[in-house]
Amino acid sequence: LGWLTALEPPAALSGAALTQAEITTVVMYDFTRLVNPQLVRDGAYPLLDTLAAYCSGLPAFADTRPLATVDQSNPSLEKISG
Repeated sequence: LGWLTALEPPAALSGAALTQAEITTVVMYDFTRLVNPQLVRDGAYPLLDTLAAYCSGLPAFADTRPLATVDQSNPSLEKISG
């Protein structure tokens, strides 16, 4: 993920429409933090954190975010518990 931080800040953070690449990146980043959070320590990728925080406030993201927690000993999507 480190190479993503070397890129220019996403235009979406300045009010432009999200690109498919930005949407895919945030979905992957959020999924990784949900299922295997030890892979992404807090503050390691500030640009991704900012983009993910921005997106989490958008209805398309907020309405589809899992409300449950993941069993870290078996992070299968089938094992999401609430």
